[in-house]
Amino acid sequence: MKTLNRSHLQARVNSELRLWQHGFTLVELLVAIAIFSVLSLTGWWVFDQTMKIRERNALHEKRILAIQHVYSQANRDLIQVRRALHWQDNQMQPTMTLEATRLSFSKGGVLDPLQQGLPPNERIEYRFDSNRQVLERSQWLNLRAENPTIQTAVVLENVSQVEFSALNPELVPKWPLEQTEDQLDTLPKGVQLKITVNEIPYEFIWALPQLERMQKEIEVVQKQSNENGGQADNGQNQNDNNGVIGQN
Repeated sequence: MKTLNRSHLQARVNSELRLWQHGFTLVELLVAIAIFSVLSLTGWWVFDQTMKIRERNALHEKRILAIQHVYSQANRDLIQVRRALHWQDNQMQPTMTLEATRLSFSKGGVLDPLQQGLPPNERIEYRFDSNRQVLERSQWLNLRAENPTIQTAVVLENVSQVEFSALNPELVPKWPLEQTEDQLDTLPKGVQLKITVNEIPYEFIWALPQLERMQKEIEVVQKQSNENGGQADNGQNQNDNNGVIGQN
């Protein structure tokens, strides 16, 4: 009985040794190749989707930064809007001209570090070019010159629709409301911009500085300063008089 078990065990060991020496069968190789192929395809799909998501996020971030740049630039310009009429094409231009696809206005804040005698105001215009599908910003420098220097730059691309509106406080499609002398120097309460970029609509609203209120506040501050200065002068004169009397 022990001899039989030993013979059976030896036969089993010899069979396993022959199988190990001969290698894998064709079926085993096919199964291994199939598993490796599935894993490779799955890994490539995951890698490809990750790269597409990264590229899509980078493109979306770039577009958002471009929109934010336009908003910030227009905000800086409109904060400095000033009442300043000027001549252009032999016509008196209003302080602000607003149409559906164009916004033009006068602004201050011009720096003259070289003391060239530049005027304190300049002209800014935002204009939609439907042929090129871009939003442009033009800047008129040195308005006192006969031929002012004009600098034009594209601030936003892939624009399919632009609509400017004035808030007075209700929405109006143009400004000034009438081309009369008393309307040329007026400003609305705010400006609204509806713009479509890369088939995505955006809407911005800017509140314009109320120049009349600012002027009144400046006058009140100046009046109070003058009154305080007058009281201080009267007090100094009274002290001087008291000193003279004491000496006498």
